Amino acid sequence: MLVVLRYQDQLLNEQIDTYGGIIASQFASSATEPLFTDDIMSMQVLAVNLVHDERVRGAAILNEQGQTVAHAGLVPALGPTWFTDKTYAASQVVSASEGITYTSPVNFQGVTAGWVLVDFTPVEVSRNFERMVKAMVTVTIVMLVLVMAFAYWMSRRMARPIEMLVNATEEIGAGNFHVNLPRRSRDEIGHMFEAINRMGAELDEKHRLQGVLSRVVATDVAETLMDPETVGELSSTRVEASVLFVDIVGFTSLAEREPTEKVVNLLNEYFTYFTLCSQLFFGTVDKFIGDCAMVIFGAPKCNEDHRFNAVACAVVIQRLLAFLNEQRRALGEQEIQVRIGINSGEMMAGTIGTAQRMEYTVVGDAVNLASRLTDLAGAGDILVGQSTLKYPGMNRRVESKFHSTLAVKGKHEPVEAYTVNGISKDYVHVMDNLIEDIVNSYPQVEARAVGTAFDKQQQAEVSD
Repeated sequence: MLVVLRYQDQLLNEQIDTYGGIIASQFASSATEPLFTDDIMSMQVLAVNLVHDERVRGAAILNEQGQTVAHAGLVPALGPTWFTDKTYAASQVVSASEGITYTSPVNFQGVTAGWVLVDFTPVEVSRNFERMVKAMVTVTIVMLVLVMAFAYWMSRRMARPIEMLVNATEEIGAGNFHVNLPRRSRDEIGHMFEAINRMGAELDEKHRLQGVLSRVVATDVAETLMDPETVGELSSTRVEASVLFVDIVGFTSLAEREPTEKVVNLLNEYFTYFTLCSQLFFGTVDKFIGDCAMVIFGAPKCNEDHRFNAVACAVVIQRLLAFLNEQRRALGEQEIQVRIGINSGEMMAGTIGTAQRMEYTVVGDAVNLASRLTDLAGAGDILVGQSTLKYPGMNRRVESKFHSTLAVKGKHEPVEAYTVNGISKDYVHVMDNLIEDIVNSYPQVEARAVGTAFDKQQQAEVSD
């Protein structure tokens, strides 16, 4: 009998080790993306979800330095050097004081970002206990039922707040910040309820504020302003960027003939087209000046291919307007023509203004030249400065011809201007698809998602 008991105990331990290793490995796999992206909320939700299993006492996620970044339940305190041994297998027992703790490294493409810990309550199965239960079943059955009922009631009582917390965090993770957990006693769960409520309210306020900012400034600028870690990037700095001005030709005479409401609606429609086209090529609409839009490429977020992005955006705008003018002619409406000027170079980028009102923009000679090129361009033309086209790789991706030589105030040497006729035929098909998506989806189109196809084509062209 002793041999059988030992054998059964050995089998039980093997089953526990197998189960623990599998759970730890799955936990590590689920935590890979959140740990590499430093998504604390997702890691906390994973840990909380794991401890719902009654066999799991606690779960934790540690970074590469062995610091706990997320945990739930009871997690044993380990020594400071256990994680320095990089020879651990996929799962390993590291402690067995009160529970059995398994650890697994969080790896991705050979890089270890941290470890996960899962602590299990050892399952005790004893034949002596079974015989004792059978012998005392008559006496203890009522007590057993009562204990089970009480245990169920207690488990539900303890699990309910945790379920509410998990549901609240899942709602917040899904973008629903209007969580309102009920007030409880001043225990740990009560403090967590209050913390979740505060977090939801703060995230909702930030989301609404960012939404308001995104309607008055570019999305990239709004995101940078809302992030305390990157807001300093908006201070005035010298950058290499490209500026595009797109101006509606003959708008003044059009505004005199048409009702004000129609003119405003027309402006809003075409400004929307300009914005969508700029977002396709990672541009930031800096401002609208009357019937003119100013777009920045390469700031506030750096983009090494800002010159080509600016030219490609201008070509898409002109091709889009040609398509729209066909529709306007069919309806008997006046065509809308635009002229575009582009220039690249060093400029100051950042917030300017007063303590009461600031705005993000770029200033400098390169910006002034782009504005002047716009004034010189004709209807349907794209006029580009030499600093934009005379850059490695631009000549094989952009079709252009010499336009004129300009004498620029403050510069000793004249500046050459070129007319862009189009871009490489490799991009035409993708460009037509983008235009079709914009027209068919206006005004609900998600520009950055649409632009992914063009971005991939552009990267393939550059790599070739």
